[in-house]
Amino acid sequence: MALRAMVFVTQAISLPEKGNDYNAIYPLIIALILLAHGAMFIWQIVGVLRAAENYSKETGSQAHVWGAQLCLVVAIFITFSASLEAWQTTIPISQEEHYLVRMDREHASKYELKHNPATKVIAITGSIELGITRNLKTLLAANSDILTAHLTSDGGNIYEARGLAKLFRDNNINTHVNTNCSSACTIAFAGGKLRTMDPDGKFGFHQYRIDSAIRTINSDPQGEQNKDKELFKSSGVSPEFVEKMFDAPPNEMWFPTIEELLQSEYVHQVK
Repeated sequence: MALRAMVFVTQAISLPEKGNDYNAIYPLIIALILLAHGAMFIWQIVGVLRAAENYSKETGSQAHVWGAQLCLVVAIFITFSASLEAWQTTIPISQEEHYLVRMDREHASKYELKHNPATKVIAITGSIELGITRNLKTLLAANSDILTAHLTSDGGNIYEARGLAKLFRDNNINTHVNTNCSSACTIAFAGGKLRTMDPDGKFGFHQYRIDSAIRTINSDPQGEQNKDKELFKSSGVSPEFVEKMFDAPPNEMWFPTIEELLQSEYVHQVK
C-alpha cells in the first residue's frame, strides 16, 4: 500500500503545468505507465494475494483476507484512473485559438473605442457588437476622466446597446453624434446625461427584426421594442416621439428632423 501510494504521489507532483504536455517524451511516459501501473502493480497484487493466503493458513481467519482483497479492488480502480491520467499528458495540447476568444476578437474588429485624454472624449465607431459593453467598462475603469461619448454607428446588438446606455447613465457621461446614429445606436445614445448632436447629424429609427435566415426560438421583437420604449421614456423622451420611433418597417428608416429631436427631448442641444 505504501509503495502504491508513493507511485500515485510521484505522478501527482510530476504532472505537466496547465497548457503543457509530455508529448515530446511520449515513449518514456508509456514506459513508466507500463512499469509503475503495469508490471509493478501486478507484482504487488500477486504479493498481497500470497500474503493473504499464508495468513489464512496460519490463523484460519478470513476477515483480514477479505479486507486485503477489498483494498485490491479499490487499488485497481485508482490505478486504472491514474494510468488514464498519465496517458492523457502525452496528448498534444491544442494551440488553436479558443472559439470564444476568436469570436470576441472578430466582434471587436467591427468597432473601435478611441479615447482622447485631452478632450476627455471616448469615440465609439462601427457596429455595436457582443463584448463592446464589457470592453468599454474596462476602459472607463482605467479612465475615470471621460466626460463624453461620441457615437457613430449604423446599429448592431440591442442588448449591448442597452449595456452602453446603462454605462453612460451610471457614469454620468454625455453622448454626442457627429454624423449618424441609427437603429441600436439610438438606444445607447439615450443613456447620455446631456445628449447633443452636430447640425449635420442624424438619427435613424425602425422596427426591430431578427437577423437570421431561420426561425429563432423565444424571439420576440415586439417585446424588445416595448422594453426600449420604456428605456426612452425613462430617459425623458416624450411619449409621442417614442411611439413614432418604431413606425418605420424593419427594412426602412425614419430620420426625424432636428426640430422633432429637440422638441421630444431626445436631443438636448445642437452644437
